[in-house]
Amino acid sequence: RPAQLRTLGEARVLSPDGLRELLGPGKPLALLAYLACSPRRSATREHLVDLLWSDLEPDRGRHALRQTVWYLRQQFGTGALTGRGGELTLFAPIVVDRVEFLAAVDRGELLRAAELYRGEFLGDFAAPGSIEFEHWADVERQRLRSVFLRTAETVARQWLDAGRAREAQHLARRARDADPDSESAWRLLFEAIQQGEDRLALTIEADQFAGRMASL
Repeated sequence: RPAQLRTLGEARVLSPDGLRELLGPGKPLALLAYLACSPRRSATREHLVDLLWSDLEPDRGRHALRQTVWYLRQQFGTGALTGRGGELTLFAPIVVDRVEFLAAVDRGELLRAAELYRGEFLGDFAAPGSIEFEHWADVERQRLRSVFLRTAETVARQWLDAGRAREAQHLARRARDADPDSESAWRLLFEAIQQGEDRLALTIEADQFAGRMASL
């Protein structure tokens, strides 16, 4: 069984059984995550140096990349990362929650997708000296959040149509928490609460919404 790269709501690599942390936040995880999310799981060495070590002189950046690749090979096997023609490719059999999330959306398995989205992409993850990586992660974060919001709204409305107000309310609240500035997420939550006829919850959420709007 492959290791698990968790990027949604956390940033770490877990053992196949999910019980042990193999890798925590840091440059090795940043490199692993970027390659795992890239087309063909590949990128040029030059690009990776610019992405993660732009604060260093070029020679030092290349050395830092070599050291990081060596460390990852120690953790996941010598064949985990291979280099050819200036390109680095990830071959380690790692399951990535981001990939599973997007694949579930593409297959129309929206409930499964909603379950996989546990939070922001690489939430609270920082890679000092890696401005380009931070920019990439932020763009990806916004994209995945938007996909989740659309997914959550579709599933929640299906549940509302089926009279499952409690489940719809829970998912709508998750959508609202994912993007508190989204009026559509708030509207969905209000609809779910109204269908569930929970007047107290509606009052509490309405007060929160009013306070949020007043602060903008």
